[in-house]
Amino acid sequence: MAKPAKPDLLIVDDDPLIRMTVETHVESLGYRALTAATVSDALKVCAENVRPIDVVLTDIMMPGLLGSDLSRILQKTSPDLAVIFMSAHPWQELARQGHLTESARLLTKPFDARDLGAALHQALKDKPPSRPPVPLRIFVVDDDRDVADSLGELLQSEGHEVRVAGGFNDALEKIPEFSPDLVLCDLNLDDAMGGLDLVTSLRDDARLTKTVFLAVTGMTPTDCKPAALTAGFQDVLAKPLDFQRLSRLLASRVRE
Repeated sequence: MAKPAKPDLLIVDDDPLIRMTVETHVESLGYRALTAATVSDALKVCAENVRPIDVVLTDIMMPGLLGSDLSRILQKTSPDLAVIFMSAHPWQELARQGHLTESARLLTKPFDARDLGAALHQALKDKPPSRPPVPLRIFVVDDDRDVADSLGELLQSEGHEVRVAGGFNDALEKIPEFSPDLVLCDLNLDDAMGGLDLVTSLRDDARLTKTVFLAVTGMTPTDCKPAALTAGFQDVLAKPLDFQRLSRLLASRVRE
């Protein structure tokens, strides 16, 4: 049985020495550490990380946007995200200035690995349990078999049932038989815009009335989106795929 993944912790502090020290503590406690020096860097790390961040450990007083600003931004889309603030300023002063709410967690600098470990343990313990992923039936079509197989493996690792085809004829035969919830199809099949022809051929099949078709392309998505929508695709995604964005799209399909 595979070991469970280590929780991902994002450390945000403009002081490089503090970032390095906290990172060392975090890794010694068995967590996976990611770091950022500013709020904008932190937002970029969150957007690019394949897995959701489990805990954000952020300084409050930083140049530009503050740690409290980062918390508000992230919790708009991830309301259950655990946030632990770090500061050398007293709680009362930070609360009076509006940087802390009554329920906020604060680690007062300086702190050691034991203090950090206790705070992280409690923050993770208090997080609501994640809903188990609902598996979808997904069909991947790409004439680059390595790309198709790699994407299929990633989707399977998220619990989805996946089938793969490498060309127009193979996909035309197998997609209706599989009756997928979602088809991810490269537009440039067999050295032509075969993805458009494929979806045009499939969209009226009675077995696929509830199937969502997403186009994947190495071209600029806005250039080919009108033709893709006309053919029957619901959206166009750029290569290389942003797997975190794809996971969010899949989650939205599950909620629907």
